[in-house]
Amino acid sequence: FLTNPEDEEYLISDKGQGQIAEAIFNAFKEYKLSMESEPETASTPILSKTVEETPVSPPKQAEPHQTTAKAPEKTPAETVKPVTSDKVVFKIQIVSSIKKLPENSANFRGVHDVSYYFHQGIYKYTVGEFKTLQEAIGIQLVMQKKGFKDAFVVAFFKGERISVEDAKQIQGN
Repeated sequence: FLTNPEDEEYLISDKGQGQIAEAIFNAFKEYKLSMESEPETASTPILSKTVEETPVSPPKQAEPHQTTAKAPEKTPAETVKPVTSDKVVFKIQIVSSIKKLPENSANFRGVHDVSYYFHQGIYKYTVGEFKTLQEAIGIQLVMQKKGFKDAFVVAFFKGERISVEDAKQIQGN
């Protein structure tokens, strides 16, 4: 919304458009660099999805990897925990990152038993494993109260990420 003709003229000029494009590019570049660096605090922004996003099918080139992160010990150990059940499993996604986060990352805000899967080039971190969508939604609300405002429910079937709608159909809901 423009309030005066001088602003409009400047914004449609080559110089004005160049400065706006440069400012957008610099902001994106700064954000990208901040995402690629190691997080310093729990308030460091991280990539996340919102509930409104439509889930996308997993990549065809590789199956998602799933690992469980336990509370920090003297020697961190990873346990592979593939979900291959013939039943639908719901989890709560709380964080995503282009880099693999350490088990004791401040981004997890003290939450234990965080698992991750690798989906479309991004590490996605989840908590819980629920048989029903209602159980998962309950924990989603708890995670949102713990500061994961963008926490949302994801579903898996036979080790693959599926949409929540597909999960409901498989369960006959």
